[in-house]
Amino acid sequence: MQHQYLDILVLNETRLDETISNSEISIDKYTLVRNDRTRHGGGVAMYIRNSINFNLRNDLHDEALEFLCVILDKIEFLGIENNIIGDLNCNMSASIADNNTKHLLELSESYQYTQLIKEPTRVTNSSSTLIDLFLTNEPNNFTSAGVIVL
Repeated sequence: MQHQYLDILVLNETRLDETISNSEISIDKYTLVRNDRTRHGGGVAMYIRNSINFNLRNDLHDEALEFLCVILDKIEFLGIENNIIGDLNCNMSASIADNNTKHLLELSESYQYTQLIKEPTRVTNSSSTLIDLFLTNEPNNFTSAGVIVL
């Protein structure tokens, strides 16, 4: 991230737990927000540039769901920007969509959301799927979105 100018980095499948402290994975000039999964795998995290004011919505926390909700203080936007980011387990690259994916596509179209990730996010020897999504109603506010392979 030192060579890229990123305001926010969103991570899925972090596999972090209470044995890994924030200081061990901190990035200079960023605030770490995370929601660890209590069982194998999973977890979500966000690194938010320190110059961006935000509020974490802990009141929306649900033990059964794995997500983070932050409200960004971006007064320069005239409209209300909404972003849905994460592993939604709806394959947006499937030639034949299942019911959940169809519903998500219908909702996205109804609310004029654009899916910014264009390449598969889960690749195996026998398949590839696009299930890690970045949906926004303001696609022109983003210069890039993609997958970083670690």
